[in-house]
Amino acid sequence: MISKETKLLLLIGTIVVNLSYAMTSPMIHVYFVKLINSNILATANILTTSLAAIVNATIQSNKIKDFYRHHFLCIIIIDVICFGLISFESIQIPELRFLGLAVLNAISNTLWFTIISDAINHRIEGDDLTKWNSLQKTVNLTASLIGGLLAITLSDLNIEFCILIQCIANLFIGIMDWTAYKRIRY
Repeated sequence: MISKETKLLLLIGTIVVNLSYAMTSPMIHVYFVKLINSNILATANILTTSLAAIVNATIQSNKIKDFYRHHFLCIIIIDVICFGLISFESIQIPELRFLGLAVLNAISNTLWFTIISDAINHRIEGDDLTKWNSLQKTVNLTASLIGGLLAITLSDLNIEFCILIQCIANLFIGIMDWTAYKRIRY
């Protein structure tokens, strides 16, 4: 079982990320999509799909999964730093946003999500796991709804400010997930 405090850490992290991304993503997408051509977007989609398939295939090995678990903090740190660098550098090089985040999402985000989910799945099972997943999904969707409403009212936010908000949210969830993971790892 996972303590209420640990569940709260996990929920607060996802609330901040979902709210922040829903609030800022429309401005970021509109800004960057008009700066690239469809080949870049198609290449980014191919990169994400192929790399995510490879990463997911490695998770089938218990030895490799143990390696990922052991280096979870490094995965979070690398993700947060790379996300920040890619996000701010892409203001000058828009293609970098799509290609860099395609690689980052396929590798570190896949690992991050899988490791934290795996730890939770070892502590919660059966109906309690279904209830937890439902609660987490409800909280995520509610935060996204609120963020979307904020996006409508704050549609003139500066692109650098939107990127900063996403970077801070990514750092915040990294801290929350690492703290929760330390409490629930087995």
